[in-house]
Amino acid sequence: MKELAESQTSEELATLETERDELARDKKTLEQEVLAINNRLNLKNKEVENKEETITRIKKDTSEQAQALNKQIKELKEKYSKQSQLLDEEQTDNNNLNKKIEELETQITELTRPKSPMPGEFPEDDKQELIKEHQDQLKAINLLFDEKAKDYETIDFNGLYSLLEAEAKKKKKKKPVDQPPLFSQPRKPKK
Repeated sequence: MKELAESQTSEELATLETERDELARDKKTLEQEVLAINNRLNLKNKEVENKEETITRIKKDTSEQAQALNKQIKELKEKYSKQSQLLDEEQTDNNNLNKKIEELETQITELTRPKSPMPGEFPEDDKQELIKEHQDQLKAINLLFDEKAKDYETIDFNGLYSLLEAEAKKKKKKKPVDQPPLFSQPRKPKK
């Protein structure tokens, strides 16, 4: 029995040693896994810290840029507001000057307009009447050479003048040299 007990004990002892060795290996494996997990956790923590620092830096940079942009926008608004005011003032001044120029031009026109017509000018009121009278006179002269002239609506002065000039040339060719001009009066002898 003793042998049996010893053999059981040695078997148990071997089993226990095997279990102990397995447990020791498991412990080392678990310790290595814990160490690996701890390392991964530390790396993740560092990564998170780095990302937080980056986020903080980006927020700070963005905030500074936003402030700079807001300041620039404010300056530009003030600048363009002042320019707009100056432009409005210039437009008002320009409009006032244009009105003044129109008034002065009106005054100049009134001052340079003659009160009575110049020689060769006719008042606007009498112009149509004078044109009609002029045409009637030209028709009367033209009727001396052309009987159809009474039916003409208007008589061209230059055309009539050319006709008279041609007639005068014809008469010059026909008249004797001693004869006085057609429309002249004889001179009175000097005393």
